[in-house]
Amino acid sequence: MSTSTNNRRRSHTRSLRTEALESRALMAADIGHNFIQPHDVNDDSNVTAVDALVIINELNRGGRKAEDSVHRSFNDVNDDSFVTPIDALQVINQLNRRNNSPSAEQSTTVRGTGTARARVELEQEGTERELKIRVDNAPASSTFAVSLNDIALGELMTDAKGRGRLVLSDGDDNRDHLPLPSELFTLSPDMELIIGDIIHGQLSSVAKLETNVSTPVSGGGNSSTPINSQPTPQSASELHLVATYPVVSGITRSAEFESETERGATKQKFKVEVEHTRPNSSFEVKVAGVSVGTIVTNSKGKGTLILSSQPKPGRESPLPANFPAVTVGTLVTIGDQTAPLNKVA
Repeated sequence: MSTSTNNRRRSHTRSLRTEALESRALMAADIGHNFIQPHDVNDDSNVTAVDALVIINELNRGGRKAEDSVHRSFNDVNDDSFVTPIDALQVINQLNRRNNSPSAEQSTTVRGTGTARARVELEQEGTERELKIRVDNAPASSTFAVSLNDIALGELMTDAKGRGRLVLSDGDDNRDHLPLPSELFTLSPDMELIIGDIIHGQLSSVAKLETNVSTPVSGGGNSSTPINSQPTPQSASELHLVATYPVVSGITRSAEFESETERGATKQKFKVEVEHTRPNSSFEVKVAGVSVGTIVTNSKGKGTLILSSQPKPGRESPLPANFPAVTVGTLVTIGDQTAPLNKVA
């Protein structure tokens, strides 16, 4: 056999193999990756241990390519066109970060025209906040103006797959993000998101994601062993947070929040105190920018505000209807001083 014939055969084989791999990789990326919430494998708008289990069980069934997934879940977390143990590990790491992080997050998904949808996430850590807005299934290579509750946020550009992201933040290091408007303290169900002519809807299902409420998942073990068990929800949970304020002009301030859930019933109490100030002084109290009451000091310069879901007559007031969801990092303002709520050491 001649040398030229061998060369032609090798060239022909190499060309066929390259085209097949590229075609499969492109289709896999379109099917198997959840762009607006990458760690939400089963697309239920929540990230839990179940998402990691979906990937692990898919690997146990022999799936390796994203388009080979039996149940068409979004198993390709890192968007590399393959389903591997790394994808499950990324979900596990996300759960552990959320459990161990002092940050709090609100998020929701808004659906638009056709198949377009958007994800809105507001993360708060201490006094710094970051707002992320992602869209997918939108018109490709397009630019859309974005506004939230009539507040112009900027422009979002989509790529060739119809995916786009806009990030705004505040704080000392905004990592070249757009500035986050100061009036956006929190997300609420009545807020309206508008993205060009493809998204126009309210954040009706916005939810507060409490830190340290997800079931921790271990990254150890043999991924070849099927996992059929489901995480068991906790029957009771407690949250105790305090805010520490500097002493200014001799005035001391304190804020404390307690929440206890048992057998589906939740009891909450919020207590704020001011001492060592002038008699009959007034201090407005805000939680996450929402006014929840006013403290008026007595003849000794001391005042207390106690709000409770089960108030004791004469000592406590009911929690107002607009009282925000509270978690680690929620800001509490007493008069002209603001501090975040943190876990008791």
